Amino acid sequence: GDWSSDVCSSDLYRIICRSIFLVATCVFSLPDQEKFLQAVQMYNSSDVLKAKDAFESIGYKNRSVFHNLGNSYYHLKQYVDAILSWSKAQKGASLGEYLKLEGCIEDAYSKLSVTAPKESLIKLYLVAAFSSWSLLFIQFLVFLVWILLLINIFLLRYKNKSLLTLLLIFIFSLMFAAYWLKISNQKVVVLEPTALLSGPKNDYHVIQNIPAGLRLELLEKKEIWYKVKTHNQYGWLNSQSVELI
Repeated sequence: GDWSSDVCSSDLYRIICRSIFLVATCVFSLPDQEKFLQAVQMYNSSDVLKAKDAFESIGYKNRSVFHNLGNSYYHLKQYVDAILSWSKAQKGASLGEYLKLEGCIEDAYSKLSVTAPKESLIKLYLVAAFSSWSLLFIQFLVFLVWILLLINIFLLRYKNKSLLTLLLIFIFSLMFAAYWLKISNQKVVVLEPTALLSGPKNDYHVIQNIPAGLRLELLEKKEIWYKVKTHNQYGWLNSQSVELI
């Protein structure tokens, strides 16, 4: 009897702790929600500057905040900040939202008279499709692979396993594609005009000058230097002149 009562009290303690955590999470997120709603109202009433300040004051910024913040920057003609915010809003966005934001970014490039490096349509659509994949979904795929492997090894040892093998190959391909896109789609946004150098030191020669607002593919990090790719050229930028997205 003592053991069962201890278990019940332990379960009750966990339930209370979780309830307190959930309530605290909701309470602490309320101020940010209020700020977001107020900022949206300011934006809709054409008070864009106050809306921008309100969006910036939000502690935890999700995709909706970055999206609206980018819109505010755009209307204030702060195009570099708009590109940065919209790029952050693309993280985890749905396919339609990702492509819509990409169109906004291209429009901001035109306002800056900047020619951005073009990505292939196939990679763009793949990145857009996989950007909404959550960590939980990837973990589910890994779990599914293990289950199918166990079935393949222990239950179908002497039977036709071609369909299961094809399914495993398909899932592995999805996981590999998601991983490849994650590591190959790291980018930086140039915050101010800066020089693209041939090496990770200031005394290397300048390959070209990079305008502010340009979004570049990140290839490598070395101390305070980022190796990037732009228009089929490779070079190094000081990390203080860019922001990682």
